[in-house]
Amino acid sequence: MKTNLQTLYRLLALLGLGLSVGPQSARAELVSVNSITNSATTIGVYFDPPVTSFSATNLANYTVLMNTGAVSVVDATLQTNGQFVALTLATPIGEFFSVSASNVVGVTSATNNATVLGYISDYSSDDVGVLGDPDPAGQVFTAHGDSFEVTVGGSDIGGVSDAFHFIYEPIVGDFDMTTLVTRLDLADPESKAGLMARESMAPDSASLQTFFTPTAGSNDVQVAVRATTGGATTDAGFQIGARASATPLRWLRLSRTNDTFTAYQGISGSNGVIWAVSGVTTQAFATNLLVGMAVTAHTFGIPTTADFSDFEISGARPGDTILPTVTAALAGTNLTLNWLRTPRDFAVEASTNLTDWALFLLPIIEGVTNSNQRSMQIPLALATNHLYLRLIRVKRLIPDPPLLLTTGIILSPDCYGLSPTTSAGSLCTYAVRAAYAYAQTSGLIIAPKGTLVTFTTFDSDQTVDTVLQVNNAAGASTCNDNVATGNYKSKVLQTATANNLENAFSFVVAPKKNPPTGYASTGVIRVTITY
Repeated sequence: MKTNLQTLYRLLALLGLGLSVGPQSARAELVSVNSITNSATTIGVYFDPPVTSFSATNLANYTVLMNTGAVSVVDATLQTNGQFVALTLATPIGEFFSVSASNVVGVTSATNNATVLGYISDYSSDDVGVLGDPDPAGQVFTAHGDSFEVTVGGSDIGGVSDAFHFIYEPIVGDFDMTTLVTRLDLADPESKAGLMARESMAPDSASLQTFFTPTAGSNDVQVAVRATTGGATTDAGFQIGARASATPLRWLRLSRTNDTFTAYQGISGSNGVIWAVSGVTTQAFATNLLVGMAVTAHTFGIPTTADFSDFEISGARPGDTILPTVTAALAGTNLTLNWLRTPRDFAVEASTNLTDWALFLLPIIEGVTNSNQRSMQIPLALATNHLYLRLIRVKRLIPDPPLLLTTGIILSPDCYGLSPTTSAGSLCTYAVRAAYAYAQTSGLIIAPKGTLVTFTTFDSDQTVDTVLQVNNAAGASTCNDNVATGNYKSKVLQTATANNLENAFSFVVAPKKNPPTGYASTGVIRVTITY
């Protein structure tokens, strides 16, 4: 799954960071914020490098805005790693929000002032069990869209019913998901953290899972299946070979192809690239399953804490097949397109020949009175001849600022043409890891005349040292690896000068072959596009 683009590469458009003046390496940078769908009174904020407790927990240092105005912050808790801050809000936020941080100080650096856009995760988060079990109830913290910290009790995952915490989303049919488990505290030798698929949230639901037990406890990788509702849970007919050691904690993977379910463990040190099969089973489960991460303490009253990173699911979601109806009308020198939002968002592509398509980097506006209304104004002068338009499904449209949708688009490999570029080990003049280089291959990005378009990898994981190449329609390339700033991020500026489809850009991005100390070759690379 890692080599199929599922976790290494995401294309994400975000609000630019307004950082304070000073050397890049001397600031505590506000990197990201996030929230869980049904826990919208808590925002996760991530700083890099670590920050001081006194400044990070001062409520006066934060301003949270949503489209109805400011939301009061009633608590700020710095997590044990010194980088994650959980902000508790007086009222739930909407789908999008922004957080401004001021006077938050790094443990060895200067004051940081920054604003970053956040959005509610697509994943839901709930306890599975009966009244009083799990005890204590689950708590989830997230500051990255693919990283979670879960603290929960719970009697077990197994037997004829379960008691645990579940972070999940519904999937239709086949799926493939991976995660890196980085922490599992020993509340009990049989505490568990891993991946699960189940038919419902009922405690006795038919389910299937693979998980770690603590390295100081039972210390193994387990698989288990409950083939029918209320039935027994077993690894018989699922487990292949002896259980592997859980030392060290590493990658887990679970996939479905038709009725065949396969569990994998990452070979230690391979960073989610090389897999060993832990188990295979055939089960006549429902087409629609709830799929995600599961944690249980295997205790009453004593919680465990588990950390997951780089969580990704490949698969169809309910609502993917729902297509919006588009209406078009002339408005002066513009063509106005209107459509209603469906469960999965859409952006607009254009073509002059019905063969070559390009993504418009034009504002998509949210309706003032109807938040589900989407509209775009396309200049008629953009093309000198025929101009064909179509909608393409994307994961999300992000507002900039939070009041209106303008430049933000999330594209991902499962809904747009992004492909690995493995034929060369270099990009521009830099040696890169060819297996993790990615190119935009389906369509181009079109910007209107006079627009300054910014491509950056700033929102990538801080340990990823990137090289970014942006190509224009004439074939000219601009490259950057941003070493001079000391943060290993790349930034390319392009100005759209033409008045037609010649304002087209594409890009290639890759991690360096000789990265800095602490670099993770499977870290997340995000390309941010704003104008």
